[in-house]
Amino acid sequence: MIILLIGFLLVATVCGAEEDIEPKSAAHYREAGVTIVAPVQWKPFAFEGPDGQHVGYAIDFWNKWSQKSGVPIRFIFKDWPGTLEAMKNGEADIHCGVYYSEDRTDYIEFSDSIYTGKSVLAIMDDGPVDCSNALHAGLVGVVKNSYTAEYVAGNYPDVETKGFPHSKAITEALLEGDVAAVVTAYPPLVVQVQEKGAMDSLNICRTIFYLDAYAGVQKGQTELLQLVNDGVAMITPSELKTIESRWFILAEEPELDWLPAVLPAVIVLLGVSVAVVFWANRRV
Repeated sequence: MIILLIGFLLVATVCGAEEDIEPKSAAHYREAGVTIVAPVQWKPFAFEGPDGQHVGYAIDFWNKWSQKSGVPIRFIFKDWPGTLEAMKNGEADIHCGVYYSEDRTDYIEFSDSIYTGKSVLAIMDDGPVDCSNALHAGLVGVVKNSYTAEYVAGNYPDVETKGFPHSKAITEALLEGDVAAVVTAYPPLVVQVQEKGAMDSLNICRTIFYLDAYAGVQKGQTELLQLVNDGVAMITPSELKTIESRWFILAEEPELDWLPAVLPAVIVLLGVSVAVVFWANRRV
């Protein structure tokens, strides 16, 4: 009797799991819409504006996707670890933007690339470290459970890190001296430091990595994944540029002062040219 009961419970558990991941049709999503989870503080991608409304690049991007795909959307907002938990427990259908990692394939299907970003190592000019020792001479801030945190742990195992719930917290920690350096996504860092009027003191040491970001779709929802990819493909480059110009600092990278960079080479080239001409004239 006990064996039969255990067998029944196992069958019920398996059937329940299969029911949880039963694929829904594209027609279902077009009628019922989708829930998209986004970080609550991820400026300029998603954040709360002065009027209490959530705005940002990701909000505009997914509204444009909804317009193109014909799928209604609703947003929920959580701290970064909470966004991943919402995908794990089925609270959300789509994660607004996430880097690929092997662990996340357990509960997420990844769309085609929706954005190419970078994470940088940054310090303050008046801080306790410089760019040469920033990863080894002080506490380094990262966003908890982010791909960047995983990357730092995997590639720089000797670095002492401190985790923060979102990009705003990591920026404040850098400005207030709670950490000596940060490794974080470039656009949120620059926008938030600029708002604090501290751009003149921010030192971007180097890019740690470039990486594509993807929409995260509930595991097994193949028709939703196709809807996401089809809708993203319909967003034109000019439409993307308009959205980017609304939220990103246009001159992300400092302009190269090309004259000091190329002047030595020009002088050498002119010197060689003069020498060649002089030698040729003597030969004649």
